[in-house]
Amino acid sequence: MARYIRKGDTVQKLNNTEQVILYGDVVKLSTRIGIAASTINPGEVGTVNIVGVYEIKAESDEVLAIGETVYLNESGNITKTVGNVVVGIAVEDKASGTPFARVKIG
Repeated sequence: MARYIRKGDTVQKLNNTEQVILYGDVVKLSTRIGIAASTINPGEVGTVNIVGVYEIKAESDEVLAIGETVYLNESGNITKTVGNVVVGIAVEDKASGTPFARVKIG
């Protein structure tokens, strides 16, 4: 049996770094990502979106197809190279030379 808690579009995240997390920043959540819903100062808890479609910086030389699983690489860019941080799926085709990808996170 399960008991409903909430919709689940967001999580509360402690900023345990010394850097300010800005609204719109990509936030690593173990093996997934979220997007900061507001500025989160060091030592504070803030809201991070874990679903939605976002335009995120990508490896510009890569081509992505709608529905392709995408990952976050060490540079913080979207890539189709399999990695340990899953971003979600591409929701639009991305041509080579395009610096951003539109992806559904989650």
